Amino acid sequence: MSKAATTTSYLFGSFHLDTVRRLLFRDREVVPLTPKMFDILLALVENSDRVFEKSDLMNRVWADSFVEETNLTQNISTLRKALGESASQHQYIVTIPGRGYRFVASVREVCDEGPAMVVERHRRGPTIAEQEDETGSQDATREPASIQPALNVTIAAHKEKGWRQTPAFLVTTISVAGLAIVLFYFSIPGTPKKNEMGPRVKSIAVLPFKPIGPDSGDEYLGLGMADDLITKLSNIGAIVVRPSSAVRKYTDPGQDAVSIGRDLRVDAVLDGSLRKAGDRIRVTVQLLRVQDGKPLWVDRFDEKSTDLLDLQDAVSEHLAKALAPKLASEEGPWLTKHYTDNNEAFQLYLKGLYHATRLTAEEDRKAIGYFEQAIGKDSNYALAYVGLANCYINLSSPPIGLLTPKEASLKAKAAVQRALEIDETLPEARVTLAGIKRNEWDWSGVERELRRAIELSPNNARAHAGYGAYLSQVGKHDECIAEMQRALELDPLESAINEDLGFRFYVARRYDAAIEQFQKCLDMDPHWWTCYSGLAWVYEQQGRYDEALGEYQKAKLLSQNSPEILWGLGRVYAASGKRAEAERVINQLVELSRQRYVSGYLLALIYALLAEKDQAFAWLETAYKDQDLWMKWLKVDPAFDNLRSDPRYGNLLRRVGLQSGL
Repeated sequence: MSKAATTTSYLFGSFHLDTVRRLLFRDREVVPLTPKMFDILLALVENSDRVFEKSDLMNRVWADSFVEETNLTQNISTLRKALGESASQHQYIVTIPGRGYRFVASVREVCDEGPAMVVERHRRGPTIAEQEDETGSQDATREPASIQPALNVTIAAHKEKGWRQTPAFLVTTISVAGLAIVLFYFSIPGTPKKNEMGPRVKSIAVLPFKPIGPDSGDEYLGLGMADDLITKLSNIGAIVVRPSSAVRKYTDPGQDAVSIGRDLRVDAVLDGSLRKAGDRIRVTVQLLRVQDGKPLWVDRFDEKSTDLLDLQDAVSEHLAKALAPKLASEEGPWLTKHYTDNNEAFQLYLKGLYHATRLTAEEDRKAIGYFEQAIGKDSNYALAYVGLANCYINLSSPPIGLLTPKEASLKAKAAVQRALEIDETLPEARVTLAGIKRNEWDWSGVERELRRAIELSPNNARAHAGYGAYLSQVGKHDECIAEMQRALELDPLESAINEDLGFRFYVARRYDAAIEQFQKCLDMDPHWWTCYSGLAWVYEQQGRYDEALGEYQKAKLLSQNSPEILWGLGRVYAASGKRAEAERVINQLVELSRQRYVSGYLLALIYALLAEKDQAFAWLETAYKDQDLWMKWLKVDPAFDNLRSDPRYGNLLRRVGLQSGL
């Protein structure tokens, strides 16, 4: 085989490992893998003729970081499940005790040597005797390489296995070869510009479209158009797209798009601007390669300002062409999918999204109004129902607390179920429904919805983080950490995920890791008051009460006296034996509960630390009746460790579905 040949695929069993798109297919279905799982599988497949030592495998996959061996074993375990292996039978990955792992299935390589040639190299998997051999010998027999013209190889494969089992990559190689050369010649009208894609785009950030000129409309339009594109792109497994939460802060027209792309750690960034003139609106967009700032695609669109849907369709269609070499044939239509055909409904939805991100009671009410108006214009607008559901949930969450969790869940569930009746493939709806089921103690439903969301949108960081939270709440801490790290790989700068990882370490009793994670968050933003609270939780569990109080004082200054800080001070007072101060906090929280919802779980925790068990269980019963959001942590919260031996605690765990056997 020529040295110029580049391996693009490996075939084994019913699987097709695409090394270019970094995807694993079972027949034609994508098998969701984290980037690290993909790297491990690729390493094992490439070296299937030998034992891969654990240390060598860890050095290859985690070359730039220090990790524990448990990270490798957990990823191997999850990878085996993805390959469909049972606990007692490993037809792909075999553990060599004391050494490492070996890939034992027969592997066939498919290599690309240019437009005229495809090189196939067949490799026999080791025999049973070889699997048991721990000498590390590398004398596995290989079949000779076979080199055939690409067309003949493809036809032969079809004759032998049939179209259904032929990898999609081979089927489309010839048909798209000429088209791919043409797709990246785009231009602003009247300004021809040659654009070369260069290295493939694996990750992308869509920045808020920036209004230009005094008549270019409200900020909501630029944010909303970007959010709509992000929603569509997020449903494509071939590309990692940064979520809306990661890009919303980049609205300043003076910010450099390429620098933002570097901050967000993506390969390319889509930058757009809006200019209104009378009843017309012009959108200019460019897809920039972050590595060198080179434009990969530039275009301009003009539409009537009342025809935003046509405008979005035009941008989406051309973006799909620009990304075509990166998309599987079945994924392109996601970019031009319509969630509504009503322009008024679409504009109202964009306004709702804009206000929903502000996370205050007043803004949340405005968002609800816009979403309801959008639904009034189009009763089948599924995304508007999802937006409405999320607003109701926000109204029950701190610091708003205008609805009890039970009230919020009832309203939100009706909305999100309607969304799924309209479109059951919406991953956003699945994630929201999982959150509602969590508050109803329907843990099997939580897992089912989150798994479905990840199946629909493998690169959805919010879905992975939600699944990580579920795993933490049921006590599967190692799996939780792996899932949270996957979410951070997809969205490394997302503040909520970074913070949540610190709390996941806390409930796993991995206190040193929790401290490190919270401090990492504070390095990103020293005004992040909830991370000071997280540090205080850890210090409290370590008996470092003075340090815990110090962290709460920092949080208090930055949070403008949030009720959560008041509760936090109360728990440290109780844990450190300052009974009078703790009781004073309890009285303040009870008084506050007359004005807004205050969690009975939090009051119970202070009483538990005061060793007032009867009062603690009384408030836990109140929290149970309210379907309190905090009750989902009952199984794992270290602060309740002194209640666990009480039969009443076991009874509560059973009623919320978190009994020890889960």
